[in-house]
Amino acid sequence: MSVVLALDTSAGVAVGIAVDGRIVASGRVDDSRAHAENSCRW
Repeated sequence: MSVVLALDTSAGVAVGIAVDGRIVASGRVDDSRAHAENSCRW
């Protein structure tokens, strides 16, 4: 089993989690001043 966590903070905050190549969760905040550790609520 493989688990991948992807973070993109280039224009806001985008987060995704994939398990075995399938996306299981994702979230996005378009605020350019947001912080990754505070932005996505699962």
